[in-house]
Amino acid sequence: MEKTINENDFSLGIPQGALDAAQEGNPELREWFKAHPEDKDAHALPMDKKKEFILMYYSEDVNADELLEKMLEEAEKMVDKEIAEGRGKPPFSEALVLSIMTVAKAKVMDELVEDVAKIYEERRKLIKGKEITDPGVIKVTQMNLSKMAFTLQSKLLKQVEEEAKSHNFAIDEFMNICVMVAMSDLQSFVEIERVYNLRKGDQAKEKDLDLAKVKQYIEESLAISEKIAKGEIDSSLIFVFPHLLSDKLYNQTGLESEEVVQYIRRITKEGKIEEDLVDLIIREAYSVEKSKDSAQKNFDTAMVDAAKNYEEQAALAQKGDPLEDPSVKKMIEMGLINKDEVEELVKMGAIPGMGGMPPGMMGMPPGMMGMPPGMMGMPPGMMGGMPGMPPGMPQLTPEMMMQMMASMPPGMFPPEMMDPSMFGEAPTKKK
Repeated sequence: MEKTINENDFSLGIPQGALDAAQEGNPELREWFKAHPEDKDAHALPMDKKKEFILMYYSEDVNADELLEKMLEEAEKMVDKEIAEGRGKPPFSEALVLSIMTVAKAKVMDELVEDVAKIYEERRKLIKGKEITDPGVIKVTQMNLSKMAFTLQSKLLKQVEEEAKSHNFAIDEFMNICVMVAMSDLQSFVEIERVYNLRKGDQAKEKDLDLAKVKQYIEESLAISEKIAKGEIDSSLIFVFPHLLSDKLYNQTGLESEEVVQYIRRITKEGKIEEDLVDLIIREAYSVEKSKDSAQKNFDTAMVDAAKNYEEQAALAQKGDPLEDPSVKKMIEMGLINKDEVEELVKMGAIPGMGGMPPGMMGMPPGMMGMPPGMMGMPPGMMGGMPGMPPGMPQLTPEMMMQMMASMPPGMFPPEMMDPSMFGEAPTKKK
């Protein structure tokens, strides 16, 4: 039987295959660390073996534009197939909804990447010269990410609506479903930034970078990972932490992570990499590996806090007074919405805990709509690590996705969406 979806179906979003791949990581790299558990073991190896490690650590990534092209082609074929088989009317099939959203994303990807670049630049200027532990930096980063989420989501949903109109779908019902799918799809937010980084890397494939800056980038990454291992940096803010890290490294060196990866791979293959840089990379790689334990402990603690926060937010939603909701208060304080608008949204049923979403929901204020729609069916390799993270940093898991929601700015995600079932399964339990 063909699977259909409606406004009440929230178990959509992150493809399980992509999650499995993200959790699996790089098997060759895992085997390397098992065989050579200490950095001194790696340092003692001959130069050829060290180079092999570097090419594993700085692994070759996918070509984002080729994947986008292929994905668009396959999604368009699926749309044609579903419509030809009579599924272009309610109840809409899951394949049709997800394919339309994929088509929309692929068509506006250039604009989305441009928006990411502009918003990155804006954020980095604001926090330049400040430490990533500065509470002000964290707040600015959260607000900037909220702006980026709303900007990307609005543009995506607008294009989805155009696609739906071009096929003469029942717009209100179709858009309600798409908004619900969008709210349960955190992966997409990561993916758009990932495309931005991949394109930066592609541009750097034949580019000669300043070697001193490359070394500085790796040295700074090493210093940060050592601080994480010592507990001097709170890595539990899974959603904002990668941005804090990449912004710090960029402001100090002018380099993105993918630019460094591509440059290191090229000079390694050409036999031009110097031994002191090889040894520096090994030190940084092993430091990152050790910092994962500290990050995981912080994350476990954060998960307990996230669960508590979820319960509190859910309880507030049950009380029925949206003006007492911290997320609504925050939006009023930031000037994103006023009390009259809140009351109007309550009448429309758009406030979490107060009913359903209004048809189309294209005019919602920033922070009310969660994350942008996902690039459904994207190959697992596209997901990679978090944007801007040095190679080897922790990969995405269902638990991390939940923590992303918990650490997002107030109002970004309604409490009822903080549910493990939206991933199609409960969070993995430690044995």
